Amino acid sequence: MHTDINRIQGSGKTGRPPELDKTTLLNIAEILFADRGFKGTTVREIAKKAHCNVALISYHFGSKDGLYQAIWMRYLANVRKGPLGEEPQSLELLQTEWPELSDMDELRLCGALYTFAKNTIGNPRMQKILFRELLSGGQKAVKALVKSEPGMLSLIGGNLNQLVKAKKLRDDFDIKIAVISLIGPIIYSCVSGPILKSVYGFKTIDDAYARKLVLHLTRSFFNGTIL
Repeated sequence: MHTDINRIQGSGKTGRPPELDKTTLLNIAEILFADRGFKGTTVREIAKKAHCNVALISYHFGSKDGLYQAIWMRYLANVRKGPLGEEPQSLELLQTEWPELSDMDELRLCGALYTFAKNTIGNPRMQKILFRELLSGGQKAVKALVKSEPGMLSLIGGNLNQLVKAKKLRDDFDIKIAVISLIGPIIYSCVSGPILKSVYGFKTIDDAYARKLVLHLTRSFFNGTIL
């Protein structure tokens, strides 16, 4: 943790360095929230690590809760970034990434799932925050999810809505349940890494694993719901 914070702080001089902005505060707070949880982290501690005063945090975020929400909002916003997260997704790019799939609808859903998986499995700090949030009931994450819509879930739900409008899904199809069933294994992979490694024999939970997982989820989904 100290190495990460020192890298973010730069020179480590006291006072308010000119480069100290909202991003720097978010990065330092994210490290502390990941290692100590929301309740175990104080605004004064964040300010001390950032070499600024508490008033600066209040100015940017209003409160510790506002800062925590901002971290979640940044994470959810990042899910939509990158060549596979941008809308509309390039069909040619998706075909290059997943040559195993030929159907356009399958490719788009796989790309949306991968964008979510990549930004979750590839972010160890947010994995810790996610795990702590699940243990505490998830209410603060819920606030961020509500604020982010249309956001992370719409990236996946949007693809499903298109299939509904095209009447390609079964009559008993439920979009909400479908989204839960699709993102559930991805979240499980993040919070249950030791089980996946020790019990199921996966050496690493990395990008290659994420690609295999979303390909499996996509194939399973289309085999069970498409008319």
